Amino acid sequence: MQLKDGEVVIFNTDTVYGIGCKYLDLKGYEKVYDLKKRPKNKQMSVLFSSILEIAEVAILNDKTIKIMKNFFPGGLTLILPVKKNHPYNKIAHTIGVRIPANPLAISIIKENGPLATSSVNISGFPPLNNLDEIKDTFKDADYIISDDDNFSDVASTVIDATSDNLHILREGMITLEEINKIL
Repeated sequence: MQLKDGEVVIFNTDTVYGIGCKYLDLKGYEKVYDLKKRPKNKQMSVLFSSILEIAEVAILNDKTIKIMKNFFPGGLTLILPVKKNHPYNKIAHTIGVRIPANPLAISIIKENGPLATSSVNISGFPPLNNLDEIKDTFKDADYIISDDDNFSDVASTVIDATSDNLHILREGMITLEEINKIL
């Protein structure tokens, strides 16, 4: 399945179901935001298939590389600064990066490139994990793909790693304590 500009896909990750588009597709962003009724000032995370892909977009340091090598793929999202010369910098100056552990999610990313992704829910409500409910709520999604056996109902942990001091923004699958143990 190859996403065209302006198309969105719903798929399960290793955490919750996600809704996403190609990460540099502004029409796709608009559609995701409209479907979710999400405020435009709330940034979406980007799912990648490798640390090398992340290194093309984000500024990495020894600490963030060590965290990624220990917790990627998996339920951790790191907020990182965007490289000044990268096209994503026109969207935002920071980027939430994650590599999911779900083979379906990775295959979609490898086919389409990194995906700007948010949990499947109407903004302000809990994520939906029932496929029938997702299909009813998000009828205008271009694709809904699932391998029901490989997801959780726990969101990823989100860590702000834009400075030397790590700051937890959302507690999820991985604790800050676990991260600090490897540093």
